[in-house]
Amino acid sequence: MDHDGTGTPFSKGKRGSGVALLAAGLLLTGTLFVARPYPPPWRDISTGLRPAAAVHALAASTDGRTVYAAAYEPDGLAKSTDGGRTWRRLAPLGGWAVLLCVAVAPDNADHVYVGLVDGARRSTDGGRTWTPLPAFAGLSVNAWLFAPDGVIYAGTSAGLRFSADNGESWASVPGAPEDAILSLLPDPTDGETLYVGTDRGGVHVRDASGWRGGGQGHANALLALPMVAATGDVYAVALHRLFHTTDRGRTWQEIPWPADAAPPLSLAVAGAAAGPVLYAGAIENQGLYRSADEGATWQRLDSPASAGVLCGSTVLSLLALADGHDTRLLAGTDGAGLFVSADGGDTWQPAAVPLGAPRLTAILPHPARPGLLLAGAADGVYRSTDKGATWRLVTGALGRLDVLALAVHPNDPHTLYAGTASGVYRSTDGGDTWHPWMTGIPDVTIYSFTFDPANPDIIYAGSRGNNVCRTTDGGATWSPIHRGLETLTVFDVLVNARTPRVLTVGTVEGLYRSGDAGETWTRWQNELAALTVFCLLEVEGVRYAGATDGVYVSRDEGNTWAARREGLGTHTVVCLVNDPTRPVTLYAGTVGDGLYRSADGGVTWQSWARGLEGASVYDLAFDPFDRTRLYAATDRGAFVLTAWTP
Repeated sequence: MDHDGTGTPFSKGKRGSGVALLAAGLLLTGTLFVARPYPPPWRDISTGLRPAAAVHALAASTDGRTVYAAAYEPDGLAKSTDGGRTWRRLAPLGGWAVLLCVAVAPDNADHVYVGLVDGARRSTDGGRTWTPLPAFAGLSVNAWLFAPDGVIYAGTSAGLRFSADNGESWASVPGAPEDAILSLLPDPTDGETLYVGTDRGGVHVRDASGWRGGGQGHANALLALPMVAATGDVYAVALHRLFHTTDRGRTWQEIPWPADAAPPLSLAVAGAAAGPVLYAGAIENQGLYRSADEGATWQRLDSPASAGVLCGSTVLSLLALADGHDTRLLAGTDGAGLFVSADGGDTWQPAAVPLGAPRLTAILPHPARPGLLLAGAADGVYRSTDKGATWRLVTGALGRLDVLALAVHPNDPHTLYAGTASGVYRSTDGGDTWHPWMTGIPDVTIYSFTFDPANPDIIYAGSRGNNVCRTTDGGATWSPIHRGLETLTVFDVLVNARTPRVLTVGTVEGLYRSGDAGETWTRWQNELAALTVFCLLEVEGVRYAGATDGVYVSRDEGNTWAARREGLGTHTVVCLVNDPTRPVTLYAGTVGDGLYRSADGGVTWQSWARGLEGASVYDLAFDPFDRTRLYAATDRGAFVLTAWTP
């Protein structure tokens, strides 16, 4: 049925003439015009899935009641007026506004400045409206400082700027370092001394006598206690080490850090009767620590029991707020959102900050239990018993797991596998509880699972770091099989259904083939040799590959491939699935352009992303009990496509 863009088959009063003209065209040309089906809408089923936000900047008013949290996403700014207990997302900042930093004026919590990847904005009404600051066009703004004398400083990708008229005009600071400025701090006891952290030249200090200091290194954080509790100590995170000074930056002493811990990245300082308390987050998901003795000893705070999915996250930002006699802490993570502690860091709870969106990379309808779905997310495995209407995190007791793949054992529907950024996890009770299930191969990221059809206890896992991992005992033991593989990353494994010892893998360097169950590999020199191949699918002897620039098809078991881009273009395709009731109907999930459908075995494609326009679709799966339901795992959460009429 044709449409004219009005939402009706034909405009009123024109239907008869339209049919007549169409009939005349058919009579004159003898050509049959077939209307393309109109894509049905996708429905969001993400209730209960936690948003995956990278909260990398936090700022508070002087009294600690007004707090801002910035996430690395367009317009990613939220506000709390009760010390971080409740939050609301602020109005769009205008333009393509990706935030790097946020600051609150000490004398007026409604005056807020944000630094962007490109430019800066200012609000004088608590974030309800925003005004661009033209002086920063084309610059990244990484830090702000409200000095005691009323001057405002901005650390940019091209040095230090200042304003003496409440941000109306800006100029370069004479003598300041020309490196990119990452952090700024006034001395807590001397209003004239300014600390400036740079990306390459260490920490510079300006006092009444001019500029001094500097050196080498990346100084991404500078902190001190608030003025009311100031001790004169200034703390810095530089070169992934901790330092402090008590003489206004003339000398710096390194603060001891645990030898078995990953280097520090973020820092907060809180006041206490016995002296300053330091909180530091380590790089690479390696923990959150506290020291009450200037670093002589450190206590790790992020166990799964006390912190949930904060454990296993990288803490990008920390903020300590005085809350009566207690310290209230906020911790922004690299993808698990914001966490709050009301007891000085002993226990943590996720904060309901409206930033980010649920990011799913895998979705699995259970093959034996109607309505049961599993989803792999940036913070773990979620489970739904009502076809996705509601979800519950089931791996929280293990800390944060970045789940990239899910699979069920073909002969045992109670046994499920999760591929994560930290190896394989297994459930033997249908996904209620999980435990680690990969030994012998440390630090491996699992992208996919493929079962040997002749012996499902043989499982191949595509991975980063060890190419292909194989188990022959259902996952009790694993070993890498990469002899002949010239790449460290395998995204997908295809087992020949007729000859299971013949394997094909998609890698960052095209395809590799093995004829001996993975003992040896040979690179396939064909049309895919220079491409990254993310997924492989075989349907009735025809092979399909999702690659960097679209879909490719092979009709000779992978020896030669032809691009099939009509209607699809060169979008990167990361997942493929075929309709089990119509094998020639295929669906392709892309990065950043939703998904596409082909009704002719991949010859032509049509966008099938109504409701998912611009989304990245990482996984697709049909409901085994209702073949009209197609589920999608996306960077916006879980979605379902239900029955439709072509």
